[in-house]
Amino acid sequence: MPAPAASLSPAAIALNRFGLGARPDDAVPADPARSIVQQFDRFDPRPARYAALADAGELVDRYRAQQQATRKAGAGNGAVTGAPAAASADAKAMLKVARQDYRQDVQALYNEGVRARADAALATEAPFVERMVHFWSNHFCVSADNAPVTAFAAAFERDAIRPHVLGRFSDMLLAVEQHPAMLIYLNQVQSIGPDSPAALRGAARNPLRKRGLNENLGREIMELHTLGVRSGYTQADVTEFARALTGWSVDGISGAGKGGGAGKAIRTASSFARTSTNPAPARSSANAIRKTARNRHARRWRTSRMRLRPRRMSRPSSRAILPVTIRRPR
Repeated sequence: MPAPAASLSPAAIALNRFGLGARPDDAVPADPARSIVQQFDRFDPRPARYAALADAGELVDRYRAQQQATRKAGAGNGAVTGAPAAASADAKAMLKVARQDYRQDVQALYNEGVRARADAALATEAPFVERMVHFWSNHFCVSADNAPVTAFAAAFERDAIRPHVLGRFSDMLLAVEQHPAMLIYLNQVQSIGPDSPAALRGAARNPLRKRGLNENLGREIMELHTLGVRSGYTQADVTEFARALTGWSVDGISGAGKGGGAGKAIRTASSFARTSTNPAPARSSANAIRKTARNRHARRWRTSRMRLRPRRMSRPSSRAILPVTIRRPR
């Protein structure tokens, strides 16, 4: 049974509530508050095992190339042998094997990312900062329920969270929203302008399947990642934000790339998605996200002034609190 909070020493609070717990060889900090602040200089944003992760973009590209080569070979064999049905069956069997191999490779990459995260937590000399990494990874979480997201999820924390955990929130927010894992998870790869050339070409090919805006990313940014529910924005704001985000995509996935008219798109997990052939929409989207981040902080600051005014306590608090003042390094 854990000890009551009031009985914990400042050192125990520093190691457990502000860290990940003490290791067997860790010395008890003589100055708990100072030991926490000193961890900022010891944080490693890219540990060796994280740096060694295979590139998910290359893995996806290899699988796509294999698919295309198999389909092309099947069509060619059918034309040569005069038995297109048999050639098609062989091609389908080869595609099935390739799909199984791809899923195994993706799962192996994801498992390696999980081990890299565990190693970073166990070996870190900055457990307080690692705890902040875990907090922000949970805040900007993605689901690994399908193979495309799983492939990029392994490096999501390495690429989007860890480099910015001690920096500006707006920089982290932009890195997160432009990461392939987030773009695929929230279906941004399917979002295009309803009147864009890509949408018009698609409607001409198949009038029954019209593509247009997908508001998932815009809504999640406003509702979960920044402003929060009931904070004053409207459905019209979500729609316009989603319109500003069109052009952010991942090459070759769910209609992106040449078929979806996305233009120059990312191919590696460590790249960020600035996919529009016209750079203006990408800049507008980035500025909109930074503005949303500023509004988030301004709103919380005003709320803190209203709700957290000093007041006389009727009795001393029974909770032991470590007197730590955290200052971001300049």
